[in-house]
Amino acid sequence: MFAKLLKYDTRAVFKYWWIGAVASLFIAVMGGVCIQIVDIDYTEYEVIKVLASIGLIFAIIGITLLPFFTLILVIVRYYKHFFTDEGYLTFTLPVKKTSLLDSKVATTFLFSFAALLVTIFNAFVMLSVGIPEDFLNPNMWEKFFDIIGEIYKVFGAYGIPYTLLAILIISLSTVVQALFIFVCVTLAAVIAKKHKVLMAIGLYYGINMILSFGLQIMAYGGIYTVFSLVSQLPAEEAKLAVLLLMVGTLGLIVLAISAMYLFMLYLLDKRLNLE
Repeated sequence: MFAKLLKYDTRAVFKYWWIGAVASLFIAVMGGVCIQIVDIDYTEYEVIKVLASIGLIFAIIGITLLPFFTLILVIVRYYKHFFTDEGYLTFTLPVKKTSLLDSKVATTFLFSFAALLVTIFNAFVMLSVGIPEDFLNPNMWEKFFDIIGEIYKVFGAYGIPYTLLAILIISLSTVVQALFIFVCVTLAAVIAKKHKVLMAIGLYYGINMILSFGLQIMAYGGIYTVFSLVSQLPAEEAKLAVLLLMVGTLGLIVLAISAMYLFMLYLLDKRLNLE
């Protein structure tokens, strides 16, 4: 049943997501054209270079909006499927609420990761179109990989674990953001009988403001403390300390995801009233 739910959710999101992906690719190409115009040494109409510079700024912003667009789509899917008239049908299906929620979480992760990959690809496209003589030059890439190799030599055996952990942390961080919004939407559906969207927005900004203040204090204090401790350790011990810190960060993210998942499941199962 989970596979079927995931299929329906991915179809519902992909129906609009592909439009954003194609639009971001088109924007990347236009951004590359703007780079070429800006790089022209002389033009009779200087205003064209100014407009191209403005266009480049908007293109850079445009290709980075796909993850945000993706987040909006999965949130809308979550809200419509659970808390609108569609929700009455959803919760009468012979399906466990865990399967329904698992499908939403899996869809969020899949499309968030896809949006990240497309955004990276669009950046490559923009630079390939804008500065092909430099960006597509094999010598430049050879120097780039030489630098990467030197970095990995410094890290030694910790290089690959650092990379894998960084990818996991970045990927799961987007899921944390989405689940946090899911929690706010679910709380709003439980608390408010009307104006649920406004309630969800209010809860999001209110809770986020409180959490952000506390997390910033903890982050600054933690970073200073960790930096002070790591800087006093020998090289190998410092590398191990950084690895443990990244593992701990990943563990906290997984813990946060688990806590929000269980809280949403409790609300959907025990507190939700669609009457």
